[in-house]
Amino acid sequence: MGDTNHLFEDIVERLPVLIWVTDPQGNVVYANSHNLKYMGFASLAEMTSQWMSRLHPEDYPSVKEAWTHSLATGEPFSCEYRVRRFDDQYRTFLSQAASRLDAQGNIERWMGSSTEIHDQKLAAEALRRNEKLATAGRLAASVAHEINNPLESVTNLLYLLANNASLDRSAREYVNTAQQELARVGEITTQMLRFHRQSTGPVPSRIADMLDSILSLYRQRLLAAEIQLTRDYTFTEPLTCLAGDLRQAFANLIGNAIDATPRNGRLWVRLRHSRDWKTRRKLGIRVTIADTGRGIETINLAQIFEAFFTTKGITGTGLGLWITRDLIEKHSGTIALRTSARFGASGTAFSVFLPFEAGKPIPTS
Repeated sequence: MGDTNHLFEDIVERLPVLIWVTDPQGNVVYANSHNLKYMGFASLAEMTSQWMSRLHPEDYPSVKEAWTHSLATGEPFSCEYRVRRFDDQYRTFLSQAASRLDAQGNIERWMGSSTEIHDQKLAAEALRRNEKLATAGRLAASVAHEINNPLESVTNLLYLLANNASLDRSAREYVNTAQQELARVGEITTQMLRFHRQSTGPVPSRIADMLDSILSLYRQRLLAAEIQLTRDYTFTEPLTCLAGDLRQAFANLIGNAIDATPRNGRLWVRLRHSRDWKTRRKLGIRVTIADTGRGIETINLAQIFEAFFTTKGITGTGLGLWITRDLIEKHSGTIALRTSARFGASGTAFSVFLPFEAGKPIPTS
């Protein structure tokens, strides 16, 4: 029996799960070493007094209510929540506990486990987002296709009208304006179809064309905010890539830059041949997207690429930069940033390096 107990204790100590036991009042009387190390508690007493203070503020009320209810009724405890671990990073856990009763039917102790499900949650959210993007892409492509037919007819009619000698100067100016706006609509529908009709495998792509296609979609937002756009491209060789993935990554960065830039601000999109700054060995292309926005506070830099972290309040999903980094790393690339929140000199610059030779096949799923 002694060997069995020793084996059980050895298993519990080695499990990558937070194991804990409390008395009937909820005071921790045992925690495996992984639990104490992961949470950064020095003692069981510290865990008892502080574990709830580590909960994410949004999750605290529901967890406290559920745990209080279980302690009072003896009903099993089950709750999903985010908790701040030893390095002050929030991670998502599924925590469950059941009571053990004595011979008289009174609660003798609570035995529980907390399993980290953070990565599974991120993967599920990414899958959900990709499914929504795919559905939106199919819908956009369908709408663009339906628009193209009448668009062609109207374009032809305006062409005939523009060549009508009976038009006076004022009417001809109206027709020219209509043709320009119609051309812009045609450009937008073309880009919508391009976003959807992407190759399922890596193909040589011109990054300058990709960036221009994204900027054309944001043209009206840039004009409305009176943001001065500077394109600074040098000729670069085509990059073998998943064009749709990189288009999404660059669209996220450019969209974020526009969101952060005040009226009459500036936006730079720069494209160059470059080498990997760390190794100086890989040759590739570097895209820099810089703005004169409000900058990113130093306190937020450590979490800026984490899923669900956002500085946009309720308008942000916290997934854009996380997905962007994943798409870039899929191409063996890197992303870095420089930022300043100093008044009068604020702004952010994201630098993306993508090697010509990835060194490994690009995963397509």
